[in-house]
Amino acid sequence: MIPIKQYLTPEDYEIAESNGISERLVYERFYINDWTAERAITQPVKRKGKLKKLVEEAHSNGIMISRSGMQARMRKMSDYDAVNTPLRESSSEYVAIAEENGISRQAYYSRRKRGWDKELASTWPVGKSRKEVAVKPTASDDLSESEIARILNIEVGSPHNSWF
Repeated sequence: MIPIKQYLTPEDYEIAESNGISERLVYERFYINDWTAERAITQPVKRKGKLKKLVEEAHSNGIMISRSGMQARMRKMSDYDAVNTPLRESSSEYVAIAEENGISRQAYYSRRKRGWDKELASTWPVGKSRKEVAVKPTASDDLSESEIARILNIEVGSPHNSWF
């Protein structure tokens, strides 16, 4: 039976250094992660440069993506596609309409994700309740009775329908 080491020796740290493993990592592997001494000083360190290189390449292609966004893309598509596929259709007419109406791209996509139709998501004023828009139309928003009824019944099946 091989005796189990209770602590790392200076020789262990020297072997680890010759294998390209830092003292801090050997210490962490052995004392914190409960690896065997042999494994802690000999198992190669995984290099995490691929993700960083892909993010930099995407940025050079004009695709501004975060590290977590790139990781999600790498699970779904090849590295080449992850680096070269644009994030979203930037020419969406509804996104342009939303931005003209003072609605951010993020707010538009958030609304779409919650089930809003494209027209409503791109035109509904930010921070306005349905009641405020229906009851207090501004001079530029002359609303007909049918438009008011449409606004008040936007979210069919929503638990918030009964609030007004």
